[in-house]
Amino acid sequence: PGAPNASLRTDPDLNPPVLVAAFPESSTQLSLEFSEGLDKTTAAVASSYLLSPARTVLSATLDPGNRRKVNLQLAEALEAGIVYQLTVNQYVTDCSNNPVGIKQDPIRVGLPQKPERGDVLANEVLCNPLPYGSRFVEFVNGSNKIISLEKCYLANFNNGADVQPLQLRRLFFPGEFLVFTSNPSDIASKFDSINSNQLILLSGPSYSDGAYIVTGK
Repeated sequence: PGAPNASLRTDPDLNPPVLVAAFPESSTQLSLEFSEGLDKTTAAVASSYLLSPARTVLSATLDPGNRRKVNLQLAEALEAGIVYQLTVNQYVTDCSNNPVGIKQDPIRVGLPQKPERGDVLANEVLCNPLPYGSRFVEFVNGSNKIISLEKCYLANFNNGADVQPLQLRRLFFPGEFLVFTSNPSDIASKFDSINSNQLILLSGPSYSDGAYIVTGK
């Protein structure tokens, strides 16, 4: 007690916090995740969070158990089928007084809908990679729906039923591509211009020359 420990840093923190994701807890509540812990005071300024199409943010609360998360309470409910753009202004800072980066693109958010047959399509499957390479399955959201991966499953019914729940608090937007692989860094190193945000770490189900589907509950 009272002495420096392993958390003491001699180099200053110059990295701005980044808004990583937003997820709807309900039609009037959003949970935001940042790349690092935020300052409690600046994170709680409701006017710092802007939605388009416009929705009034009544309050912003830093999660007491995780300083990377902020909970927003909205005055008006989100509408199903609408993709909202969420931005955070520079008044929000981390604990070293670094403001949210001005060059950050808005984060998309909206109310998810249950996927139906044909909404999510397998676009590409790499079952037989080069030696020491990684397999992957790429899906595209071919619908006009926002789909939550939280209650979706990745399945291979080629030999029996190999089903794995995704359990990911992530939204899959219309026209978006997502790649599921056990080694995202390997895939990123082998394909040019790939967006790392679209690479999803997932170890299974088994990758054979079979059929892969996403199902939703």
